[in-house]
Parts: sequence; structure tokens; C-alpha cells
Amino acid sequence: MPRALRGLGRHFEVLTPGIVYKQYPTCSLMHALIDMVLQARAQGLLTPVDGLELRCAISQRLEAVRGKEWPATGLAAKFCVEYCVAVAVQEGSQGIADFTDAAIHRPGLRELAQRVRLSQGQDFPPGNGDCAELVVLRDEREVLRRRQAKPCGHPSMPLSSAQHEAKFMACAAPVLGAEKARLRPPLREITFVGMMIGSGRELLHFFNWTRSAVSAAYVARLLAIYARDVAVHGRAMRLTNGNALAARLRADSLLLQPFHRRDPADDGLLHEAALR
Repeated sequence: MPRALRGLGRHFEVLTPGIVYKQYPTCSLMHALIDMVLQARAQGLLTPVDGLELRCAISQRLEAVRGKEWPATGLAAKFCVEYCVAVAVQEGSQGIADFTDAAIHRPGLRELAQRVRLSQGQDFPPGNGDCAELVVLRDEREVLRRRQAKPCGHPSMPLSSAQHEAKFMACAAPVLGAEKARLRPPLREITFVGMMIGSGRELLHFFNWTRSAVSAAYVARLLAIYARDVAVHGRAMRLTNGNALAARLRADSLLLQPFHRRDPADDGLLHEAALR
């Protein structure tokens, strides 16, 4: 027991090494490899596929858990290195839609997967299950050799703000819709325990609720309404400070297809906007 408690409260993995954000909906041990495949594709090194061969060295940990047969389901495809590499080569991306039962039967993927040659890395850092090496050959001539120790999203290779947003949108948009997924919470400065506070008289009641029985009753009533809305709808239904108007205008603009015209002088200012 003393050994188990040694270091308790002094070392937190959430801080060191820190949080790793997964870019792809697959086994994380192959993410560094997929990073390199996508980078090679972006450089134009993987097209055309004629004469193409990809030699992929993977870690001992990935070798132990990967699928050894062509996947029969979308779930199994997440652990098939050959399938994931083929998707990255063919699609130039890797998302949730690539791992459905129907997606694994898309034309060309199995043929691409046959161009992938796997081996276990011989001189990888001990204990590093993420490390991978990619060698790209065309007509048996090496055109790229690259090694990567950790995937993008690891604290040593942090994602940019744009990559974080793209990851969130990829997960949220299929469920919420693209526009709803872009909604931001209200400013913390105009909320109390998540409830929006109106300006003017309402704000004064919140300032005075500990000194005035009238203000305390007013605030208690609003909190009760807020609690009911959260219990019934999962969110506040009362919008203040122009949020309802802004949301209505945005919804109308999406339905009516906004048209913006700029001045011919092109000074960067919006001179006229019309909805048709």
C-alpha cells in the first residue's frame, strides 16, 4: 500500500504529459502514422497510385492490438491500419463517416490497402506506442522517409485553434446541424449560474438581492424559471440583451440567403445588404 500511495497528489498526468486531443476517430496508436500519410498526400506524393507502395513501421503496442484481417464492420475498421492508411490516401482526411459499415465497401479502398506494407519498428523509443515511420516508394524508388514520435494533438505538437474548431464541428454538426454547432454560450459577465441577466432593473435586483426582500423574491422567481427550463428543455429558454433578436435575424438570413454588395471602390466597407 505505501508504494501505491507514493507520489499521490504530487503528479497529475492531466498536467504532465498533459491532455492529448485525438484528431481521428480511430485507435490513437496509429495517429502519428496517419498524420504523415496525410502530409505526404498534401505534398502530392501519393498520386497517382500506379507504382505506389507505402511501407509503414509501427510500434509493438499497435502491432499487438491492430486488426489482422480486412474489417467486416466500421468499428473493426478503426483498428485496421491498412484500411486507415488507405482512407487517408484516397480521401485526404479521416472522419466519422469513414467508419460506418457501408463506408468500408467503397470502391478502391481495398486495392489501396494492398499497397500498404506493415512491419514492426526495430529502433523505436522504448515505451512509445505512438511512434511510426513512413516510407513512400514509387516504382520501387524511395521518394519520402519520415518518422514521427507523437501525433498532432499531443502536448508536444498542439493543435491550432482552427484544428480544434474543425474537430468540434466534425463531431457536433451531424447531430446539431452546422449552424447550431457554431452557437457560443452567453458571455460569463451577463450570466449567473448559466442564466442570462437582463440589463437595467433586472440587473439592479441581482445586485440588491441580499439587501432587499423584493429583489430576493424577484431573483428567486427567475432562478425557479431557469431551473424548470433546464429540467424540461435542457437549456435556458429566456433570452435577453438582444440575443433573441440576433438569433432570429440569423435564422432568417439563412432561410432567405443573404446577399451583400460592396462599393465598387472596394474600400472594405459593407455599403448595402439586402435579403431576397
